[in-house]
Amino acid sequence: MKIVSFSFYFVILILFYSEVHSQTVTTPSGNPNPTSTQTLCAYKFISDPGTQFDAWVFETNPVNCSVFNLSGLPYYYGVYDSIMYLKWHNVEANANSIIFKAQYYRSNNKHWTEVPVGPFTLNMPAPTFSFGASHNISNGTDPVTISLNPYINTVNNGYDQGLTITSHFEWTLPSGWHTSSNETGTFVSGASIVVIPPSSICTESISVRAYANGQRSEPSTLQVTRYSPIEGLSLVCSSGATFTLNNLPSGSTYEWTAGPNLTIASGQNTSSCTFSSTANGYSHVSVVASTGCGDITPPQKEVWAGIPIINLTGNNHPNALTNEIYEATTEDLPSTTFQWWVVPSWGTIPCTVNSYGKTASVSFPEDGDYTVYVTATNNCGESTSSLFVGVGIYEPYIIYPNPGNDNITLQMSSQGISDSKAKICSTYKVQIWSEKGGLMKTINSNQRRQDISTRLLPNGKYFIHVLKDGKVWKQQVIIQH
Repeated sequence: MKIVSFSFYFVILILFYSEVHSQTVTTPSGNPNPTSTQTLCAYKFISDPGTQFDAWVFETNPVNCSVFNLSGLPYYYGVYDSIMYLKWHNVEANANSIIFKAQYYRSNNKHWTEVPVGPFTLNMPAPTFSFGASHNISNGTDPVTISLNPYINTVNNGYDQGLTITSHFEWTLPSGWHTSSNETGTFVSGASIVVIPPSSICTESISVRAYANGQRSEPSTLQVTRYSPIEGLSLVCSSGATFTLNNLPSGSTYEWTAGPNLTIASGQNTSSCTFSSTANGYSHVSVVASTGCGDITPPQKEVWAGIPIINLTGNNHPNALTNEIYEATTEDLPSTTFQWWVVPSWGTIPCTVNSYGKTASVSFPEDGDYTVYVTATNNCGESTSSLFVGVGIYEPYIIYPNPGNDNITLQMSSQGISDSKAKICSTYKVQIWSEKGGLMKTINSNQRRQDISTRLLPNGKYFIHVLKDGKVWKQQVIIQH
């Protein structure tokens, strides 16, 4: 018997008669006449005396069906049985007429009986847009690409999942719109088209159906909103900044909204609105414009409100004559400059400071206590952050964060401690002194890690004194709420 190579196959129940030497292909009794893909069906070769069945032959590539047994389980060798069970794949090719063959031998000569089937009804869900159900495009006549998500069989059925159902789609464009190929109205194209919108501001809808040899899915609709972008600066100070929505039809109304750290100063219900900062931080400006074509909501304008917010980080216990990198951790703020400097707390010792914007390289000439400063400046003002640095000196205590906010932590160093995991130690006293010499707070503790509330302390420079065993350890700390 000659062996014919096959791929996966798909089965039907239908009656076919094709006469070659009086050979017949029929359907076993009790099976329905198949009209849809993904349905188990069967074909039976009727032999007469002197005829030997060989195989079922599919000459298309790829073969758009899968072979099963009577129980509906995959069975590749079913192509060599005189009764073949299969399922036709849910793909575009099966929306057309198909011919396969029953191959047999008579008197040692090979013959075929042709079996015409199809077209089959596809399972065609409504396609979906890559944008979702709506999409904003800027005002103007620039080309816009509209694409669909992959249109594939998603059910994990073991034979046609992941296969493309169809690559053709019936598009319908609004009046006045056309594609880059000058198609208008309703037309059949691929899963992605480039459209040229008119200059009007109106919100319009584009619809699409999956299409395969006259078969169509239910439509999906994409709402396309035209807009002009919000124009204005990306920095808003307390003095105010104006934002504008241009090129809308006469008679349009506007409702502006201020994000956090902003307030509307003037211009509500007009095309130009002025906002002022009330605090420092990220924010946004948004607007809804009502026109004769409906409401238009352009993307919100992201802005920064007020002066920069910064925090200085880096090694606060380096060795002398090493290059240390310090960084002003802050957001990527518009039009911001940075100034770095170092002040020794015990005298004037020159340090080498190389500024690189948000970072600086500092070389301390000798052991001692230093303070590294950085000031960030934008058009709204400036803010300064500092970091106390003890160079080459053993510090029995560490204070963090510095600068602090509502709470700081005093941590005993593990150096010189016999049991670094112990949570308690001998009693010590913590004092907080103001820059002017006033005692602000006293705490007695025996904890290696002592949390200290600074919520009630005003912003400014303070000195922490730790009194233990007749010795006093001092460190400067900045409180910045």
